[in-house]
Order: sequence, then C-alpha cells, then structure tokens
Amino acid sequence: MIMASPGAGPAENPDAWRALENLTKAATVRIHLPWAGYSPTDPFDEVETFLGSGFFAAPNWVLTCAHVLYHEDTGRYFGKGEQVTVVHAPAPDAAPVALRAEVAAVLPEVRGVPAAGWPVPDLALVRLLEPSAHASVFLSDRPAVTWADGRGLFHTGWVNNGGVLDRIDGRATVTGGMGWSGGGSTGGLLRLGGDSFIAGASGSPVVDLVRGEVVAVVKSRLVAGNSGSAVDIAHLRRGLPVPGLRLPRKPEDGAEHDRTGPGQPPRATGHPRAGRTHPLGLTAPDADVRAVPEARRAPGARPLPPHGAEAGREAVGAVPAAVVPQPPQAGAGGSRAADPEAGTDTLNGAGRAEAANGAPEDLAPWAEDLADPWGRGGAEDLYQTLCSEHDRHQSDRQGVAEWTWTDVQRHLRPASSLDLQPAERVKLLGLLAEIPPPTSVAALAEVLHTVSEGQLGTEEEWFAPRGWRDGLGTLHGREGTAHQQLGLYLRYVDAVLGADRPAAARDSSRAERALWAWAWAKTEELAPAERGERRRALEHRRRLLSRPRPVRAPRAARRAVLLRLFPRGWQAGTYDWQLCLEEAVPEEDRGPGAPEGAYPAEPLVRTLGEDQWGVPLESLPTALAEPLAEAFRRCDEPGASAVLHVALPRDLLGLEVDGWHIGHEGRTLGEERPVVVRCADRAWPGEPGAEAADARRWQALHPAARDEGIAPEIIDCVDDRPVPFDGPGQLAATHDNHVPVLCRYWHVEHADSVTGLSSLVDAGYRVVVWRRRGDPADGARPGRAYGNVCTGFHGQAPGELGAAHSAGHLPYLVHRWRADVAAGVGGVFWTQGLALLYDPPRALNEMLPAL
Repeated sequence: MIMASPGAGPAENPDAWRALENLTKAATVRIHLPWAGYSPTDPFDEVETFLGSGFFAAPNWVLTCAHVLYHEDTGRYFGKGEQVTVVHAPAPDAAPVALRAEVAAVLPEVRGVPAAGWPVPDLALVRLLEPSAHASVFLSDRPAVTWADGRGLFHTGWVNNGGVLDRIDGRATVTGGMGWSGGGSTGGLLRLGGDSFIAGASGSPVVDLVRGEVVAVVKSRLVAGNSGSAVDIAHLRRGLPVPGLRLPRKPEDGAEHDRTGPGQPPRATGHPRAGRTHPLGLTAPDADVRAVPEARRAPGARPLPPHGAEAGREAVGAVPAAVVPQPPQAGAGGSRAADPEAGTDTLNGAGRAEAANGAPEDLAPWAEDLADPWGRGGAEDLYQTLCSEHDRHQSDRQGVAEWTWTDVQRHLRPASSLDLQPAERVKLLGLLAEIPPPTSVAALAEVLHTVSEGQLGTEEEWFAPRGWRDGLGTLHGREGTAHQQLGLYLRYVDAVLGADRPAAARDSSRAERALWAWAWAKTEELAPAERGERRRALEHRRRLLSRPRPVRAPRAARRAVLLRLFPRGWQAGTYDWQLCLEEAVPEEDRGPGAPEGAYPAEPLVRTLGEDQWGVPLESLPTALAEPLAEAFRRCDEPGASAVLHVALPRDLLGLEVDGWHIGHEGRTLGEERPVVVRCADRAWPGEPGAEAADARRWQALHPAARDEGIAPEIIDCVDDRPVPFDGPGQLAATHDNHVPVLCRYWHVEHADSVTGLSSLVDAGYRVVVWRRRGDPADGARPGRAYGNVCTGFHGQAPGELGAAHSAGHLPYLVHRWRADVAAGVGGVFWTQGLALLYDPPRALNEMLPAL
C-alpha cells in the first residue's frame, strides 16, 4: 500500500492515496501464454503460463514491456501479430477473467531474441480481441524526464511468489537517468530507488504521487531488488510509427511511363512567383518548369510534360522543396485566404498557401500517387488511437459515483496551482480527442511555436509532441499568472481549430463546435482586455468554421534533416556525428538591407540533441538508424518525405549514404527520400569578387521559368574512354549554369575518383552529378553501375538531367530514379549509382554549433 511520508506529495490525504492505489491496481493485469484450456483460477496454469505484468492504458489496450512477451522456459517470443492471454479482475471482489489479446506493436521491432537484453524503449502494446469492462490508468501528457526530481512514485504488479502469483507494490523515487550520453537513442531510462523490484514486476505502471498520473513502465531490477529502471511512457511518441508520411508508390505496368512526381520534372503552373529561388536553393516539386527545347534532349528520352496553359491545372504556387512553403499570391484558386470576409486564416497572420478546390486529382500533377493522401492504405496510427481512446474514457468517467483519477488529482493538486482544474483539463483533453490529429509532428511544432510566441516548438525536447494532448502538456506552467496560463491555452485551442486536417480525416465539424464553445465559455475567466481580444479571435474562427474547409494542396516538407560527419584525426576510421533540423528563412522574411542576388539566407538550424562520438564508418548505419527515424518523423509530412542533407569532408563525398538500410523494411534511404551531399570543409572564397561570382552561379543554376535552364555535361569520359579534367579550368571555361557529370567515378576508396570530385569542389562547383561504377570482381553491390554502360549513360544523362531545368529539381529527380530502379521500372537502369552534390553557398562551420 501507499505509505504517507514527508515530501511525498503536497496534500497529506490518506483517502486520495488509497483511491489512487486502488485505481492503479484495478488497471494492472497479468499476461500469460495463449494456451488452450487456460483457467485463470488454476494455480498451476497461473504460474506455468505467466509472462509478466501490464496495465490497461486505455479501453482494450494493454501497455507492457516487450521483454515480458518472452517465455524463458520455452524460449518462445510472442511478437507483433501473435496472441497472448490477458488476465484481469473486472471488480475488486470479482473472479479473474482471461481474455484473448493480440500484440499490436513492439518497440523497437527486433528480429528474434536480443542476445544482450531488450533495447530501449522495450515497450509493447497489446489489444484485446474480445470485449470486457475494465478500469484504465491516467497517462501523463508530458515526459517524466522534464520534472524528475526525486519525488515520490508508486508501482504495482504481479510476481511469482513461491509458486503462487501475488501482487507486489511499493514506493520508489527517481534517482537519476540512464543511457542519455552518446546520443539518447540508446537509453532514456529512469533510475528508481526502492525495495520491491522483483522478477515478474516488469511491465507494471509507475505512478507519480504528486500529479496522480502514470508516467513510466517498470523495466528491470538493477541491484538485488533495491533499485530498478523504468521506461518513460513518452517513448511511445518516438517509437510507434507514423503511417502515411512517405509518398505511396504504385506497381507500374510496362517498361516506361510518362509521369511526373516528386522525383520528376514537375508540370508548369504559370504562377507569377514560380521559378523564384528558395532560400535553401531547392524548388518545389510542383514549381514552374520551363519546357526544354527538343534539340537539347537525348534520343529516346521521355517527353516533357505539358506546361503553362497546356497543363490544364490551376496554379498552386511555388513551394520550396527543402523546408518552408512559399504561399501563392492572394486569389490563386478558391482558397479561404482569398475571401475578404475570411481575412487571413493563419496562426501568424502572414497568410497560408491553400489548394484551389476539388478532388485530389485536381491538386497536383502526381495526384495518381496520392489517391490515399495519408498513404495509410488502411494503416492505423496506434499512438493517436491510444491517446484518443484514453482521453475519451477519462472524460466520460467524470461524474460517476466512485473515485476517479480526476478526483484523486483534485485532492493532490496544490492550492497555489495556476493550471486548469483537473476536471477542466480532462474535459479539454476529451474535446481535443475528437479533433483529427495534427497532419505531422512539424505541423504541431509550428502551432506551438506560434501560440507561445517563439518560446516553444524548438527541437530541444527529446520527446517531441506528436498529438494535441502532447501539445497541451507542453504548455503546462509556461505563464506567470492564472489568467496568462488560461490565455495561452485558449490561443492553443484557437490554433487547433484552424490547423490543417489529414486529407482522409473524418468530418469533425461537430467536435470543432464543441471545442469552440468550451473556449468561448472559458474567456469569462480572463481579464477584461484579454477577454475582448480572445473573443474577437474566436468569433473570427467561428465564421471560418462555418465555411467548407478547403483541401490543402500537396506540398513539400517544411523541414530538412541535416546529418554532419566529423572525422577523428587521432582515431583513424572513426567519426563523430550530429543531427539537426533545418528550416529555411523565406525571402520576404530576410529583413531590410539584404542585397539582391546575395547568398541564400541562413536557415534556422535546430539541434536534435542527437550526437555520438567515435563511431567506425561501417557502424554508422546501425548507430544512426533510430536517430534518423526520429528526425524524419519530425520532418516528414503526408505525401512529402523530408530531404536528407549529408555534410561530409571532401574525401568522403562519395560515401553511399543513399544506400544505407535504415529499419527493417528493406528499403534504402535513397529509395525513401531525396538524399544529397554537401561539402563540410569547402574553402571559403577569399579573393575579391569571389562571393558575388559564387552567388551569381547559384542563381544561374536556379533559373526562372523563362530563363535558360541548367546545362549538364559529362566531362570525364569520351567515346568510352576516360579523359582528364581540371576543376578550376573547367569552371573558368563554362557558363554559370554548367553542371558537371562524372561517368567514371568509382567509390570513396578510389584515389583518382576522390581527387577528381574534390577538384570540382575546390574549383567552386556546388552542383555535381556522378555515377558510381562497380567492379564485377568485387561482387555485385546495389547502387553501383556494372558492365559497358557508357553508351546508354551518355545518351540519356545530359538530356534527362537538363530536363529538370533547375538544379532545385535534381534531388527529386534522382530520388525518383533510385526508387524506380529498386521497383524494377524499365528504361531507367542507366541511372543506377547516381549521386548528387547539392551544396548551397553558406558557411556550414559557422552555421552549426560545434560538438
């Protein structure tokens, strides 16, 4: 039982603590093998089939540890899709009930049984396959690590006590953390001090006695039962996959298809802003593309798609491919922003790009790939499902004639708290649960950044908010007075009401009206001046909600992922790495005094708190698998994979990062998303006029639709024979729009290849294309070209690359080719092994914080 002690909580309330103990125990379950004829009342069956503890996190959902699903005696592991038995008591005095259940998710997904123990987060979600009335815990809406300070905790579970399964419970304190150094992806555990960590208790809930919430899951015993570790439940945010963030691909019939998409030269729209250079240099997949004269196209090359009036589509405007969208001019299409009555339906008043109208096929030239814009194909977002079911349940429990988690929280709440009353908070969470979730983690970060006036939405949090409840938890205690805190919540609710919805989301108009009504009623508690401001904003929001919500056009991801590798000079063959997110500064936000045609504006760079030191080169894919997955989760958006920029030293520019396999799905990074490399140690031009010339060349590589496009040229091979080239001389003898293409690059360990590519970088080239060749004697390796393929490459490469018109399209063009090659699409095998240097002119060494 919970024993009162000084400092355990702000309110010495035995009744509340007793209720908290009973509520936690009522939701705690046993997990057993799925044996036929199992009887929950047979002591022999109980012990022989016992796997471990778990607890109901929401109706029909059990949360436990992944290693609990391993039965040591039989050596059997019950992974995703397999059935287990969940045993619980529907009431304190009721007989236990055995229910069939299925493992819905295991974090992380591992093949077989790990030899060195289960890696963090070591969590599993189990779904009941038959209905049963049961209690559920109250899950915290913010990470435990944000407040872990040694306060009192309570945990309870089941253990094998001499052949009999008994409950065990006890008090614990947070004594520290584990696994945060060297990149927190390897850890993130809470170290607990206590005396009841016994084998079998893994998977049991850990309750914060101050807030009355479940914050973690017991994972392991550390020292003879006197201390243990627990997994923060916020790991579910990072671990559970987000469906629909990659552009879906369809099986293709035939050898060749005339189609466009995120990896193909886009159809032109004729929009007045099309063709403007984006601050990061990348252009939209749907930006305007000028038709290339047929004389410049190679024989047999695909014809360009129609452009301008021939395209027969409404303009959706130029969208930067790397990170931040540029909105179209007001009045383009039939968007809400074009309505004078509506004003600006934005979070910051700056205006937003919106789709014209109509079905998905009317929105973008590659709409055939977006028939299911979320890309779910029926896939379920388990995280959003769990949280919405949890919050609905807790909201519905209010007013019942027995103790609830909300009642306990009300008794434990400090009298000085400036936050919402527990009942109001639970009601708000229930209302938010009825609203379709954010379209992406990046979209929620933008909401938080705006409503907090720039204080939130950064990437410093290890567990980035993923759902509306997470965003609400992030706002706790951010203001100095109760009125200010409530005002922050109301701004957040207003932003939620105006946020984009997933394209396949259910109708939420009724839920939006209920949430709006809650916010309107709460304005009564504000100071008069702020009450008037909030009510004017809410009245404006009400008018917008009365109109049909426009369908958002597909757009590029607003953020890019930057991976930087640092060689260790004193430890040959090892590297330090760092992950960041980039968010470009739109041209119009660069401020006064920016010279015309100057370097692109410095992007906003936010570190992810992800880095590691001294990793061998061959171990980088494994070390970066989970951190990269988390970075992509924060940047990807429905139908738009974020670009991965890899900053490498010049002698490592040929590193085949696009060929890395990340995760268990079998796809390479280059198949999943655009992957480009940058030079991290490029010499900064020091001679007079060098900076202006560099900027001029960059502008020429990103021309407007009416101007001459890029001019790719193979420079190291003529008539199937290698020819020497000189980087500086090449640059001096060519036009600013020249893009050198290397046919005879081999690999990163080939000295001549490294020297040749480095000479182009030293000369000042910022966009270079090369093809990796492979030697059959070394064995066939994916991502390399083999055989006598010069003729086909020479015949196709200049014309097909030139058809992109702008270098900003090349990352997408190369990405599409990589994906097509992997899918076996005919007519593109000449593109095998293509790699791209795309290096915007800015000082990376000054832009990024040092490790």
